[in-house]
Amino acid sequence: MIFSLRKDEGKWPFPHAWSCMETSSVMNSVLRKMVCGKKTVSSKSTIQALQDRGLLDELGNLTETGRVYALSKCSLRIQCELLGLPLSQITLLREGQRPEFDVLADYCKRGWQGCFTEGGIIFVLLYCIWYDLFCTHVMQEKDCDRETAEASFQHNVFGNFLGRSPESINKLLAEIDSVDQDTVRHNFLKVQSKNTDTWFPYGFYGITETLVMACFQMLGRKSIKAIAKVYLLDDYFSKGWPDLLLVKGNQLKHIEVKTLDKLHISQLIVLPVIIKAGELDVTIVKVKRV
Repeated sequence: MIFSLRKDEGKWPFPHAWSCMETSSVMNSVLRKMVCGKKTVSSKSTIQALQDRGLLDELGNLTETGRVYALSKCSLRIQCELLGLPLSQITLLREGQRPEFDVLADYCKRGWQGCFTEGGIIFVLLYCIWYDLFCTHVMQEKDCDRETAEASFQHNVFGNFLGRSPESINKLLAEIDSVDQDTVRHNFLKVQSKNTDTWFPYGFYGITETLVMACFQMLGRKSIKAIAKVYLLDDYFSKGWPDLLLVKGNQLKHIEVKTLDKLHISQLIVLPVIIKAGELDVTIVKVKRV
């Protein structure tokens, strides 16, 4: 079950819009059966109520919004089954404040290197690939020299640079094909040195030069470009990424950590799309801490 990058009527709504969509237990039961492909007999009033909310079409079938919403009402096991995501369960000693730190520590004990960034490392990688383009843009916009431009850098330069124009997007995508490895490494070290009290280590826990370069090399330009295209066309897809990125030898995997919760709306939309675009290895780990 793969959802589209963008809906016919526009971008995906952000979480607050979904939370306003109230449905009864009867409606939720109908939706769960439908998304699992089970036959269901519903009253006309229930069908009408679901259609009024945009969850069913005029023929009584789930809309794309309806499929996402119905999935959000399913258990984690069923969510993973329907999305084709591996689900593993582990028990760990409670050592860190958050379960993500305990899972990361467990993998590190087994020889993995990793970071807890919820996709932030992909943002940083793209930022380093496009650093020189962003710098040139700021220099032209502010009529300043490079040193001044670099000093004024903020992460929102993404939106400032893009303006969501196809021309800008094409320029950024082309840069992925041409940028060399040494430039990416050099830009990362520069970005890291300028953000030691914000992104590193507080915003993006555990990001290192080794991990960023491993992403660049192991994902490859084709996958990075496909991910970037998704990322740039709809900013919804900058959210909902797996918690952890792990590297060991020639293996690169993404881990989403769950305890008692399920995949939330943004993950149900984002994960299938980015997995397909970047051919990513994503596993859901349900952890019990004792």
